[in-house]
Amino acid sequence: MKKLPVILLALMCQFVFAQANERTVPAKSAKPVKDRVSFFAELNPVSLIPITGDGALNAGVGVFFPKQRLSISVGGNTPVQLNDLSARTLFSNGENLNVYWNGEVNMIVRYHFARENRFSGLVALAGLGYEGFQISRLNNPINTNVNNNWFAGVGLGYTVFLFGGKVYLTPGLRTVFLLDNSGQRTIDGVNYDYNWGFFLPDIRIGVKF
Repeated sequence: MKKLPVILLALMCQFVFAQANERTVPAKSAKPVKDRVSFFAELNPVSLIPITGDGALNAGVGVFFPKQRLSISVGGNTPVQLNDLSARTLFSNGENLNVYWNGEVNMIVRYHFARENRFSGLVALAGLGYEGFQISRLNNPINTNVNNNWFAGVGLGYTVFLFGGKVYLTPGLRTVFLLDNSGQRTIDGVNYDYNWGFFLPDIRIGVKF
């Protein structure tokens, strides 16, 4: 029994020493996981469905900055033959044109309307991209015009997480504005020019690292 006070004193000294050592580590060095910059990769499954033309791959990679509630991504779309619906949406007299899309590259910035450090919730986005088209008269692909064009887009979406927080889904809607849409073009006697733009459903499936 005489040894008990000595043992308790030794344990108390050890605890005090451990606490003192804990205080010497700056609080900022133990950064919460949720505050860390993270990366993500995503694709748009809508582009795989042959609605506006042949199926294509639309994908991107990006970085999420939690304190600023911002994410920035770069991506692109593989080349695809567009159908009559897409041709009429993009160009006046589009029903008389054969349009092959050379694809696009883009950058998208998103602002997340959630509390700080949250990736999920309402999202506003703005983007800028560059694309190209090979255009010929319908049923006469000998003469071809090549048009390159800048475009901008704005939209809204909502991000939800699936399967324990690593996989996310962001459905939304974008408005795309064709920027280089001035001036009339002529091919084989058919006059055409760019329309103002179009509305586009946007669904993103991604993985956050």
